[in-house]
Parts: sequence; structure tokens; C-alpha cells
Amino acid sequence: MATCMLVGGGSQAKPNTETVKKADSEKTTEVTKKETETQPTEQDTQKAQEPIVGNAAGVANWHDTVEQIKEKESLTLSLDDDGSGAIVYNTTLNGNDTWLRYYTDSDYGCYEVSYLIYDFGLDTNWCKSEFDSLVSLLTSKYGDPSVNGVKQLTDLAGVSGEDVDFLVGNIQYEAIWNLDDKVIDIMAYYDSSSNNLKIELDYLAPDYSGQGYVNSDTNDYKEAGHEK
Repeated sequence: MATCMLVGGGSQAKPNTETVKKADSEKTTEVTKKETETQPTEQDTQKAQEPIVGNAAGVANWHDTVEQIKEKESLTLSLDDDGSGAIVYNTTLNGNDTWLRYYTDSDYGCYEVSYLIYDFGLDTNWCKSEFDSLVSLLTSKYGDPSVNGVKQLTDLAGVSGEDVDFLVGNIQYEAIWNLDDKVIDIMAYYDSSSNNLKIELDYLAPDYSGQGYVNSDTNDYKEAGHEK
């Protein structure tokens, strides 16, 4: 039985040009789609830049000790103690130089996390604009605040107009959110000790009053190491 084999220069079917173009087009579309899917969207980028993360802010959770906070925090430590019992880190908030402060209690652990933007000088428009921007960011995340507006600090408020009142400390701007796991209090105010406008954004443990706290597990009131 003879076996015939076609070798080398035998006739071979050429690929259809339109089929190749279509395959290449589909491959390009698939690669482009994958690249688009892996690139961060504007929403993702904005979310990653939000300073408000975790249970409170920064990296802390309520009851964290100083040692636990230091283990978690990757920012540069500015002060081990600012005189009020807080450890302080250098950071930014909405592009502004900011101190991030963690307050702890020997019994409770971390009960407050505070951002302090300190570099506004006496620029009332800049300070108020940044305050409004942060209030808007927080509102989009937590809903409308329970308090939002002007807080009168002295009897002279209203005599010289709101801008002057803000600049000399007759008023401050404040917004407050009372949430289940934290209280958020943001203030824009004049600091006479440094002749400077500042914004302070505080995250406060809802069961800590500064005098003591209510243990959420037992509902017992605790003060200075004593149960009541």
C-alpha cells in the first residue's frame, strides 16, 4: 500500500485577512478593557485620599494604647507628648500641613483623634473655604450634621461683621455629627495665642466624657480606675 505525503512546498490554506483583523481588533479591545479596569477611577482616587478612615481617624481604634498606635502609624512622629497627653504626627489634610494628634487615657486608651490645620495665617477666606470643603466631605460620608453654622464666642459678635468677627475671635464656625461609634466636631477659629486661624477636626469616643466613660459591655460608669 502506497502512502502519499505532502511535504514542504505543498499548497497551504492562507488565513482570511478579515478574520485576522477581527481577531486582532478583539484582542486590542480586551487588552484596553483590562487596562481600563485596573486603572484607578476618579472616584477610587478620591476615596483613597480621604483622610477619614478606620473607627475614628488616622489608624487608631478606640481603646488603643500609645504603643498600639505607634505600631500602626507610619507617619513621622512630631512629638511624643504635646503637653496635653497627645502624641503628634505630621501629615496633610486636603493638601494643608496638619498635625494628627492621638489622645489616650490610662484606663480607657485612645479616646480622641484630632487633626489640626495650623497654617492659614490671617486669611479668613482661605480658612473658611477649607472648613466648608471639609464639612462637605464629611456630609457626603456621614450625612447632614446635627449642628452646622456660626457659634458666638463673645458679646461683641455682630458689631463689625462676620468676617471681622471670625478674624478677631468673636465667632467660630462649627459642625457636629453624633454617630453611633464616634462624635465628629469640626471647628474653624482664631487662636489668639499664635495669632493664627486654625481648623480642628476632632473624632471623639461617644462613651468617653473626659471624666470617665460608660463601659459598653457592662453599662457601668468608670472613673479614674473605679467602678460606679
